[in-house]
Amino acid sequence: NLFDNQKSLKPFQSSTTIDTLEEFGSTFGFFFNQGSAAERLVSDPIVWKDIVSKLKENDFKDCSILPGGNAALMGNRFANLGVSVLLGGPVGDSL
Repeated sequence: NLFDNQKSLKPFQSSTTIDTLEEFGSTFGFFFNQGSAAERLVSDPIVWKDIVSKLKENDFKDCSILPGGNAALMGNRFANLGVSVLLGGPVGDSL
């Protein structure tokens, strides 16, 4: 588990940028607890590698890989509702 050696993450609170694993867990706990989306910069490359390596170790088990960015996510939601969507700009293979 990514947080095995970390202090308690509660109460959840939002951080503007992510500098530690505690901030990562607390920030996303804050938003996910409300059912909200969150986008934050992970400013420490070591913390970022820790997060990604844990996902890779588990072959992204129980994860949904979706196109990033609000425009793409909103476009997918509208398309699921039957709306014709046209997005301009670079997109990845999964869109």
